[in-house]
Amino acid sequence: MPSNPYKTSASHLKSAKRWVRAVRKNAELGTVSKTEMIVVHSLVRRHLRVLMCRESHLSPIPMSLSAEEESAFTNRFPDGDPLPHANSVSLISVTDFVHTGPHMKKGDFWEVEMDLKRFGLRRFSFNWEAGFDNRANKLAGELFWTSFYRAIKSRSYKYIITPHVLTREIVYPVFIIEFNHLRSKYKTQCSSLEVLQFHSMVNAKEMVCKEYSECLIKEGVNEVFISIFQPRNFMIMGNESEVMIKAGNAVIKEIHVEIPRRWSEKTIRFMEVIEQRVQFHSKSRYIFPGSIRPIRKYVKSNSFDYGFVPRHLPADLYSDDYHENLLPNEFWELKVKPAALPSIEEMESIFPVAEAQLVHHLSDKAVNEYYSSDDNISEDEHVESEDEDMSGNTEDNISELKRVKGVFQNELSNLKDDLLVCKTTFTSFKDGISDMMPVCLAELNKAKDDIATLHEKLNEIQGKLNSSEGVSSSGGNKD
Repeated sequence: MPSNPYKTSASHLKSAKRWVRAVRKNAELGTVSKTEMIVVHSLVRRHLRVLMCRESHLSPIPMSLSAEEESAFTNRFPDGDPLPHANSVSLISVTDFVHTGPHMKKGDFWEVEMDLKRFGLRRFSFNWEAGFDNRANKLAGELFWTSFYRAIKSRSYKYIITPHVLTREIVYPVFIIEFNHLRSKYKTQCSSLEVLQFHSMVNAKEMVCKEYSECLIKEGVNEVFISIFQPRNFMIMGNESEVMIKAGNAVIKEIHVEIPRRWSEKTIRFMEVIEQRVQFHSKSRYIFPGSIRPIRKYVKSNSFDYGFVPRHLPADLYSDDYHENLLPNEFWELKVKPAALPSIEEMESIFPVAEAQLVHHLSDKAVNEYYSSDDNISEDEHVESEDEDMSGNTEDNISELKRVKGVFQNELSNLKDDLLVCKTTFTSFKDGISDMMPVCLAELNKAKDDIATLHEKLNEIQGKLNSSEGVSSSGGNKD
């Protein structure tokens, strides 16, 4: 199986700094806070992902515009001609646009497709071999701005941009930065066999997830189990290999799927039960044996190479071995849900046996659930590239370091002064107590002696009183 060609270092340090510098540089364009610029950068990346959603079986990444596409695009809008707007008529009736991602409101995808139709583009992409001065790329930039402005105004995303920030002067430079970043990646990846093989593998796993999800939805299974096979969780499927089994003159093709050690025995049984149901429906659909769907057999692997592990899954999908090898922070990063799978012996109980047990799915959570952690900057947005020039930012880095160093030194000096004041105050308090202790002790001893003297006098007076009472009583008896 091809490895992930996008895999980079864990820190993405250079790219993170590059991104922060871009935010800071664009913040200087107006009275825009850093938080607002971060939202702008995030929404620009997000809307580009929505526009460039055409993903073929061999290339989910947006391939460069072909010569024919580029020529037709530029000829359609000669220099000086007005460009389409929200009320323009459609130039084409069909596009290759596909609804992708949980971030945009479901009902607003058709508006994005209408933007493509107004510009006469079946798919949105750029000429990755050329820079932004290329006319086709400039026209694609105008399409992006038109679509982005409309999407933000209609609140198609969870986050919004305030009117004073939603201006071409602020948003468009961010778009150009993102274009240059994507170009540095895609101009080599679009022709890389390794990348194409990787995306072919991803597509195959996504198709299986879709097949299982559709089967569970038709069977009226609980959403908890359907959500396991969301497109985002395609890596739950292991590596596949075709196996030809010969029995006499008959040849049967099977697909063996390796289940990594990260998945539990319950997970294997869960997959097998669903595969049996999918295979049953497949056999009942096809008349000719040659077109029957290949059988998928799940085989447990002894490999400890966990690779990318999907998050937001029920806890009992993960094996005990995997749990034991996780640090507390790594386990927290998985965002596991409560255990949901029945016992291995009762795994078939996930399928309803009575009509009253059927679940009618009215929400989109079973298809592609949204999580708050999706708002974090994804790994693909911080991929490093050797083609991006970092030399021009050296002076900025040095000046920024000097500024931070000065602020730190001032804070340290203030802390030292505060500590000295506290030390002086404590010393004065200690000396005051030391001076007061002998005086207080002497006064305490004097008070103790005075109390003893008073006690003696009281005893003496009490004795005199007792003796006088005795004399009085004896005189009364004589009378």
